[in-house]
Amino acid sequence: MKNFKDIEYVSLDFEGMKNRIQNLVDKISSIGESTEGQTSEETCESLDKEFLDFQKEAIHFLTVATVKYIESYIDGTDEKIFEEVSYVMQQLSLCDSTVIYEAISKSPYRKHFEEKFGKFLLETQVKESELHQAGEEFMIKEQELLAKLHKTISDVKFEYEGREISATEIDVLVDSDDPEVRKKARYARLKGFADRGDEFATLMDEIIKVRTSLAKANGFDNYLEYENIGKSRFSYGEKELHKFCDNVKKHLLPLVEKSNKKIQERLGLERYTSDDTEIYFADGNAKPLGDAKFVREKIQEMYDDMSPRLSELFHRMNDNGYMEIEPSDTKITGLAFTIKLPEVKSAFILQTM
Repeated sequence: MKNFKDIEYVSLDFEGMKNRIQNLVDKISSIGESTEGQTSEETCESLDKEFLDFQKEAIHFLTVATVKYIESYIDGTDEKIFEEVSYVMQQLSLCDSTVIYEAISKSPYRKHFEEKFGKFLLETQVKESELHQAGEEFMIKEQELLAKLHKTISDVKFEYEGREISATEIDVLVDSDDPEVRKKARYARLKGFADRGDEFATLMDEIIKVRTSLAKANGFDNYLEYENIGKSRFSYGEKELHKFCDNVKKHLLPLVEKSNKKIQERLGLERYTSDDTEIYFADGNAKPLGDAKFVREKIQEMYDDMSPRLSELFHRMNDNGYMEIEPSDTKITGLAFTIKLPEVKSAFILQTM
């Protein structure tokens, strides 16, 4: 496996990718049927190869873009990375490959494609093509605003007891075993965001408006309907989601309330407030016994005990830099995620300790 730091970031040829997509669409749309009403075996094999070659290039594009996306979270203060990610995400949103599947769905090649690659792939991609019928300017604007929001969050500063502290430091204090420290730190964190409240409100308002415009440009009544397809909610919708939320309130909320009462007693608190959430023991939550290196070693031991396959997978990720768990003042506070890098067939884990 290639080391994460050795994955070279090169500027992507987005216009070339758009042309590649259109050329494949044109080829699929131009094929005819044999006298038996089917596409010839030779034509099918040729299209299979072109489709798989395109997929390989698309995976490369996605991987390279994801590398830059990860870097923007490792250092949310770097202006150059911010500008590049903003541009890449805008252009990536315009490389609409669903038109290929639309062309296949209307082509005599469809029968062969479904037999080889499955019906579900075609059905889902054709459905998702509804998201890209119009509104390119809104897609670009949305990505621009999201990148700006990301950068604004990275720039938030926190003042605690008369001094400015980093996101890493505030994250430690908000989970302090001292209720007063915890309360002051959580107030400081909220105030850090509140001090830029107008800026966040303006950004969120713009994002809502541009997403509504994007949805309506593509024939949807609102962004919720649009995003149901974006989230691949093909077999359920708002009715089922509302029912799920009602069931959470009915069955889970009473359990949470009982659990919170027990935690309040354990912590010895007269009142259980939002300043006490995610605190489970009076002497503080469990903390890593060592540094990031120690944590990595212990995680490796855990996977070694679980199975050879998981052990080998984590070894490859750990040894090749696909984990970023070291404390850093440049990371966005309270953030953790796992994201796939398809070309190297690995995930990347980011977490602030």
